[in-house]
This record gives sequence, structure tokens and C-alpha cells, in this order.
Amino acid sequence: ECQCDEDGIEGGTASVSAARNAGIDAARAPYLYFMDSDDWLDDDFLEAMYAKAQETGQDVVVNAHLVREYEDSGKTSDSDHFGFTETGYYPTAFVQSDMLSVLVLRLYKRDFIVRNGIRFPDLRNGGEDNFFVSLAEMLQPRSYVFQGPAYHYWQRNGSLSHRAGRGFSYIQSYRLLYDELMSRNVPVSGMRLFYCDIFKIESQEQFDYIRQYLTEAGDAILLQREQYTVLDNLLFDAVLSSPDYDTFVAQHHTNLAIDFLRSRLQKNKLNE
Repeated sequence: ECQCDEDGIEGGTASVSAARNAGIDAARAPYLYFMDSDDWLDDDFLEAMYAKAQETGQDVVVNAHLVREYEDSGKTSDSDHFGFTETGYYPTAFVQSDMLSVLVLRLYKRDFIVRNGIRFPDLRNGGEDNFFVSLAEMLQPRSYVFQGPAYHYWQRNGSLSHRAGRGFSYIQSYRLLYDELMSRNVPVSGMRLFYCDIFKIESQEQFDYIRQYLTEAGDAILLQREQYTVLDNLLFDAVLSSPDYDTFVAQHHTNLAIDFLRSRLQKNKLNE
């Protein structure tokens, strides 16, 4: 009953977003499901998702059960329910904020996606999932979350520099999402409006883009600042308190994650 799409494309010319959008256009089954090519599902994962979609009639169904499997043999698998211990209906902004862009834990009604023109944006360094998941989530009056069979998420060993390259794309995805929600008159109250992960600002153009967006969305962010991580708040304060890129670079290492870790280490030394 599901149209499945794997995003592990290596050596091809098409982006992940283009491949997924082509899959949406070609799909004829009533439901859409997306997964990563190197992960795996419990045998009854999709059956449980489909059953909940039929039972509730929801356009999007969320299964809050992810198991991280590690390439490093010294680490053991760990299970995450994202704090959703009870099955039921939740405010959409709450689910969007707490589960961020976990595309692989959602089952979508194809008609809902097509009718609302929801597509993956072309953000080649990451963030396309966030736009798609969050837009679809916020177009629902409420979200249904349950704890079903597990999705097994393979964790590859990655470098800090590789992760840092994703940061700007995440800001881009939230800017696109914010603009899209504004154009559709969808309230953003209670939802998360940016996420920086491991972050590096590498140019004047990136700094201007980030500063413009955080200034525009700043009032809404400040109203719910408690839902952001320490690193998110560091980025917000550092960018908005710097009048220009040169000042920002002088006051903060361009890799904010490194700057944050250094400050934490310094505080720990002072407390010893």
C-alpha cells in the first residue's frame, strides 16, 4: 500500500530532492513512505504505520520509535521515542519541534501531499527533509503519534567538518519553510524556526542571509526561546549582536560549535 523511495544515490547527477520529487510524481499507491538505503525496518513497521493511518484517517502518521545502530563496534544500539511515551493526538507545532525532520518516521497520504503541492527543495547539503516534514506537519490541525515497530538508523562515523557544512542549508530550509507558511497564512506560534547543528559561517553572503532571517523571525523565536538548544541560542545571539561579518569573525570563531565547546571547557576549569 506504500510507495517507497530510497535516497542513497551515489555517483548520480540527480539530487536527493529531485529523486524523491520524481517518486512522488510517479507514485500511484495511496500512501508515500521514504527511507534511507542503508537503514532497515522491523518486519511489521510499514504494516503498523498503514494500520494507524487507516484507523485514524490522518494525512500524516508518526511512529516515534527510532533505533540508532552504530558503525563503531564499541557502541551499542540505543532506542529513542523522542519523549512521546503515550499514543495519541498532539499539537502539530509540538511534534514538529520535538521530532524535527525525522522523515523516516512518517507515513504520508499521497493525495494530501499532491493536493497541497508539498515538494522537497533543492538543498544539496541537507535540510530538505526539514522543509518537507515541517510543512506537511503544520498543514494538519493535529498530529497522531504512536510507538510502533522500530526504524533502524545506521550511524556512520563522520567528521566535524562534514557536519559543519550542513549548518547553512538548515537555515536555508527554515527560511524557505517560514516564507511558505507565511504565504499560506499558517500560524508559526509554538514551532521551532531554526536549527543549527554543527555550524560554520564561511562568507559575508552567508552571514547576511542568516542575520536577515533571524532578524525577521526574531520576535517569534524569542517568545519560545526555551525550546532551542544552547548552540542555537549561541548562534542567534552571536549573529544578531554583530553589526557586520568582520565584527562577528573577530568576536566568534566562524565554527560556532568549536567556540561553544571552548567556552564550556573554560567554565569547567573555573569551577574546578
